[in-house]
Amino acid sequence: MLNHWVWLSTRKHMKEREIAAVFRYFGDPESAYTAGAERYRQIPGIGEKAIASLCDKSLEEAQQIVLQCQKKHISLLTFQDAGYPRRLKGIADPPMVLYYKGVLPDFEGTPIIGAVGTRSCSEYGQTMALQLGYQLTKAGAVVISGMAEGIDAAVMAGALASGGVALGILGCGVDRVYPASNKKLYDQVCRQGCLLSEYPPGTQPFKWNFPKRNRLISGMSLGVLVIEAPEKSGALITARQAVEQGKELFAVPGNANEDRAKGSNQLLLDGGSVVRCGGDLLERYQARFPEITICDHTCPEPEALRKLADSYIDQPSPPPVKKEKSPKKDKKTIDNPSKPPYIDLEKLNLQLSEVERSIVVQLTRGAKNTDEVVLTAGLSMSKAMSVLTMLELKGIIQRLPGNNISLRE
Repeated sequence: MLNHWVWLSTRKHMKEREIAAVFRYFGDPESAYTAGAERYRQIPGIGEKAIASLCDKSLEEAQQIVLQCQKKHISLLTFQDAGYPRRLKGIADPPMVLYYKGVLPDFEGTPIIGAVGTRSCSEYGQTMALQLGYQLTKAGAVVISGMAEGIDAAVMAGALASGGVALGILGCGVDRVYPASNKKLYDQVCRQGCLLSEYPPGTQPFKWNFPKRNRLISGMSLGVLVIEAPEKSGALITARQAVEQGKELFAVPGNANEDRAKGSNQLLLDGGSVVRCGGDLLERYQARFPEITICDHTCPEPEALRKLADSYIDQPSPPPVKKEKSPKKDKKTIDNPSKPPYIDLEKLNLQLSEVERSIVVQLTRGAKNTDEVVLTAGLSMSKAMSVLTMLELKGIIQRLPGNNISLRE
């Protein structure tokens, strides 16, 4: 019965691994419910506190949870249901019950990609999240993220803007919106995808819920993509869990001098795969899912994509502009046109290849469109993107709206 599934999943003083061990020992929740303390003691790793919790046979709480789900149109998915994600069953501590709103994706017949990152993202990080969310789902993949502010919200908004499917994994009940600023995003994900949680309705977003939630993001995914993350970040917890679960790990290169990207850049040094566009990632799975259509650069321009994403996400306010100091009265001011950033290659002793140096020389005259730079350099698009990524990692260039680049000031 459904009440027994909920009863087992809500046992107090029990870790998820212990609950999973009880289920594996008995094979179904009804048998676990009717057993006594002596049977529980035969299960390896089960302590006395857990046994006392299992000996509480009241179904009142479980019945109330099921009733709340009915009233709030929340669906339940048990471990033995056909729609339960098969990959999630393979982790050490899978939840016995999942609560969701919306329509579950095809977990087995579609590439499922986890995408995570920092809440305090840069403009570059947010742009990459929007583009990758758009490209991945446009190609036929499903994006999973944690619905937090910053990178998570941006990648979900990009997925929705493409008309694709997004799956949000929550650290609270699916009837709660957290953070409140993501209300539009929550509503649209419910219509266009699915919100899912292991926590019953009404559960508050306690901070200890979120590391547990992260194992579900990696557990359901074929691979996990970290778009921008500092050295201490919840996204890196998800990355570590992905590695422990045997999943592939991907990361977007970030500015080498940007603290917000130090964690994700380290993942690349540790063996993670570089992702510059959706095609870099999906080509790993095209043989397994031949129906996906990989078009590396099929994506609106950043500004156009941001406008599309505005329908689903509240854009953060831009940082305050520092006021320039007024010139002293005893000094004469001369009107001069603003000059492009200047970089002395010899003085900085940069170890640049000829190709890198030729691109930098182009940009000493001011910002340029990426396509124009590539054409002038006489490079293939794939080679050019690789060179530009390295220059960005070295902190020499920066990306601008409208597919433009410039030297970093």
